[in-house]
Amino acid sequence: IRTTNAVSTHLHVHVNGAETIPEKFQINYSRLKRIITAAKHYDLPVWLEPPYPPVLDAVGNITMIFEALCCGATGFYNWSRTINQHLCIYEQYQNIMNVENPIVDTAVFFPLCDHRLRRDSHFPERFQQGCSEIRKITDFDVLDDNLISDGALPRYKRLIIMEGNVIEQSTFEKIRKWVEQGGVLISYNLGPVRTVEGNITLFNSLFG
Repeated sequence: IRTTNAVSTHLHVHVNGAETIPEKFQINYSRLKRIITAAKHYDLPVWLEPPYPPVLDAVGNITMIFEALCCGATGFYNWSRTINQHLCIYEQYQNIMNVENPIVDTAVFFPLCDHRLRRDSHFPERFQQGCSEIRKITDFDVLDDNLISDGALPRYKRLIIMEGNVIEQSTFEKIRKWVEQGGVLISYNLGPVRTVEGNITLFNSLFG
C-alpha cells in the first residue's frame, strides 16, 4: 500500500491555521491510522509518501520520519531534492529508521455506516478531534465495521466509540461478544445507536 495521506506534511504545507506541527500531526494521525490498521490486519506493507509538490523543510522531514516510525510503516518515499537538501537529518536519524511493530492495545471505532449515510459530510469531526486528544496519551489503531467483521477486535483490550448513530448489527454482536470475554468498551455521549435496520436493542444491551 502506498499512500500520500502521509505526514502531517499534508497539513504542514497545504493547511493554514494556528496549529503547531505536533497538533497537525495529531489531527492527521487518525486518517493515516485508518490505512495502517487495515494493512496491519491483512498483513500488507505500507509505504508513506508526502503529497505533491516536493517541498519539505527540515521540520517536515523530521515529522515524516517520526510519523513513519510511530505508525509502523514499512518505509517512506521522498523526493531526491528534499533528501539532498536535508541530508544531515537522515544522517542524524539513520540509526532509528528500522521497521518495527508498535504494541497497540487501544482501538478507536470509525463510524463507517454513519459516515456513508451522510453523503455530504466530511471526515467525522468528533472522531478526528477525539483521536487527536487520545494521541496525546497513548497510541491507537482505527477499526471500522469491516475490520471488526474480519476478526480484528480481539487484538485489543479497549475500544473507544465517540461518534456514529448507525452501526451494522453484526458489528454490535461482535463487540458484545468481545466485551463478554473481557474487552473494555468506552463511549462518548452516544445514543441511542441503531442498526441499519433500526434496532436499538443491541445498543441498550451494551450501554444500559
